Amino acid sequence: MTGLKRLALIPLAVLVGACHPNAPRAQFPRSYMDTVLVAQAAAAGIQYRPAFVAASERDSGGLATLFRATLAADGVGADQHSQILWEQLQAWGDSAFARVLRVAPDTVRKRVRCALDYAACQPWAVRYPSTASLAPEDSHCVCR
Repeated sequence: MTGLKRLALIPLAVLVGACHPNAPRAQFPRSYMDTVLVAQAAAAGIQYRPAFVAASERDSGGLATLFRATLAADGVGADQHSQILWEQLQAWGDSAFARVLRVAPDTVRKRVRCALDYAACQPWAVRYPSTASLAPEDSHCVCR
């Protein structure tokens, strides 16, 4: 097999592996940013890593805890947290994600909406209308 043909098969192998039903679940990021995010959440009395793992396993308590952590995240921690929330929305789907967010206080819903606006970096409300309807769009919460 020529080198070019071998290279063409690599993306296919990666795609098939990523779509496999037994593919590994989300892993908590390991970087400088995650230590900032974990520390910010801990200062607010939130254990971020267990909440992240629980939410990744579709536990509504874990997702609700991630929503509360939105109030504590700032700077680089907020950047990472926004991306995590965006990935959770995609994993949970609109109705399930919105069902958990709906019972959160207004302040939390507004900040989660802001974080999603920031992380999506594109119009997303049409694709996730139930979640988007839980808090008004804020023109200050956009991808820069």
